[in-house]
Amino acid sequence: MISITKTYAAAGSAVIFNESPKTKLREAESRISRTATLDGGVVIDQQGYFIGDRTLDIRASLTKEKADLIWEIYKDELYINLSTNDGYFYGAIESIKIDNGKLVLKFLIKE
Repeated sequence: MISITKTYAAAGSAVIFNESPKTKLREAESRISRTATLDGGVVIDQQGYFIGDRTLDIRASLTKEKADLIWEIYKDELYINLSTNDGYFYGAIESIKIDNGKLVLKFLIKE
């Protein structure tokens, strides 16, 4: 289950829906780089994992009312709150596509 809300209290602004199996909530990459050295070896710089590196790829089927409300939130808000079974996140919608009730949304986590 996913909840999308504005960052401030506003009556009727919460959208709650079930994600499809194609949703990707637990994909992440570490901050890591590999650099070749002059002696033929490599240096690996592992900076770890940070929550802000994640992008949530959300897919769902929505009613017209929920699709319209998410579209309005996307147009009007710079940042939103998004809640999943994995946690509660603050961030921004990078991209959104709503076609015949099918939602494809990419959410960039800030915190």
